[in-house]
Amino acid sequence: MDSLYLILIIIPIILILYFKFFSKSSSPKHPEIVISGPSGSGKTMLYYKLTENRSPTTVSSLKINQGTATIGSKLATITDIPGHNYFQKNLLSKLPRSKGLIMLIDSTDKPSFKKAAEDLFEIFSTHNPKQVLIFCNKQDQPLAKKTLMIESELSTEIERLRKIKVSDLTDTLRKPIGKEGERFDFCHMEENGVLVEIFEGSVETNDFEPITRFIEKVI
Repeated sequence: MDSLYLILIIIPIILILYFKFFSKSSSPKHPEIVISGPSGSGKTMLYYKLTENRSPTTVSSLKINQGTATIGSKLATITDIPGHNYFQKNLLSKLPRSKGLIMLIDSTDKPSFKKAAEDLFEIFSTHNPKQVLIFCNKQDQPLAKKTLMIESELSTEIERLRKIKVSDLTDTLRKPIGKEGERFDFCHMEENGVLVEIFEGSVETNDFEPITRFIEKVI
């Protein structure tokens, strides 16, 4: 009986300590900025440059990175979500409490534009973050596509997905995005309460001032 009594006392204490620790570790200490984008777009390099001011040799990340960055006089929690579909739920769960989303795109990888558009459509139609920065990375590379061309590719794919989902009467959880009766344009997202900005640069060459300005503005 003494052993059973001891177990009944210890287990609740362990559970209380676990959930107390878990809630602290899962809740960011500072305003949170989420970095997303297809694999290979430069997310993890940006994460380390923002949080540790260093440029490690990175490969496609298989885990979520989270750290603190000093942006001007402010502190921000930076969360880097891997681009694999496995982490899609993690990305969507972060959006409601985050201050902004940075979508990184590899300007040299045209096939990845479709994946970026699919992610943006999913985000816009289910969560609607208030502030979004689309950053066309690797513009220093000779094969980089122009930002206007990337924006057009993204808009076209999102419009295609929007038409498909509108015709799917079983998908009742999605919110309408853009302006009804008009082709999708990122500027129309303001009618849905989402401000979308599009900039270009290169994280590798430290040409990403639009990102730091964006973070400082929204936190």
